[in-house]
Amino acid sequence: MLDVSELPALERIQLYLDFADDARREAETVENPLRESYLAIAEQWDRLAADVAKTLNSGLASHRGSSPKQALCAWRGEWLRRVK
Repeated sequence: MLDVSELPALERIQLYLDFADDARREAETVENPLRESYLAIAEQWDRLAADVAKTLNSGLASHRGSSPKQALCAWRGEWLRRVK
């Protein structure tokens, strides 16, 4: 079984955003109240990805002096749109 906590931060962010996308896709196929539940789940995955990104942001800023948002955008262009 996959231990998500052992994945590098960027891979975890990608995984969480993928889970959020999956939940949003499911929300499009069902009626309320399930739709609202799927959207709430997607929001939680997005928030989790944002939290990991913030932690990564702190680490990159103190160790490399580079912009983690730029690195994440290069890695996945949608990241900025979701985390704003």
